[in-house]
Amino acid sequence: MNALVKTICTFVTSSIGRKIIVALTGLCLVLFLAGHLAGNLLIFGGPEWINTYAHGLHSMPEAALWGIRAGLR
Repeated sequence: MNALVKTICTFVTSSIGRKIIVALTGLCLVLFLAGHLAGNLLIFGGPEWINTYAHGLHSMPEAALWGIRAGLR
């Protein structure tokens, strides 16, 4: 077995490793929810603000969009 794979397996199966993974996935969820909330609150700024936000989402680079999609899976 490769040394890197062995190290990763040891990290994932340890209690501290599991806690770190849970913390990182929880942080990603909180950041996603905060961004989503901020985007949705732009509706109160008027049509210009929400249209600017929508244009920003649609003009994202395709690689970033697929990265976000993969992260949400």
